[in-house]
Amino acid sequence: MASTGNLRERLRVEINRPATDDYGQSVADWQHDAPEVWGRVEYRSGREYQRAAQTHAELAAVIEIRYRPDVRPQKRVAWVGRGIVFDIGAVIPDEKRLFMKLLCTEQL
Repeated sequence: MASTGNLRERLRVEINRPATDDYGQSVADWQHDAPEVWGRVEYRSGREYQRAAQTHAELAAVIEIRYRPDVRPQKRVAWVGRGIVFDIGAVIPDEKRLFMKLLCTEQL
């Protein structure tokens, strides 16, 4: 696991609070769920795939942050200042609950 000195990237945890548009349709409305946190982002792999006759790409990343009991796969992480958003796939706390790893994907 990381030490606090390796957590150098500003990250923001966001939650989807669906809103209604002018036509009454539900739309995603991602909002800040907590103050910004410091973390480390490490890209692990990438892939391209076909869906609905279109080519899509995604990158897999592991994000390490200090332990937070409110971080769940239903949320996402925004990399502050870079415009990059990661969907959280899994949350893995360490045994002492000091740090946690977030297994994430970035849609390109």
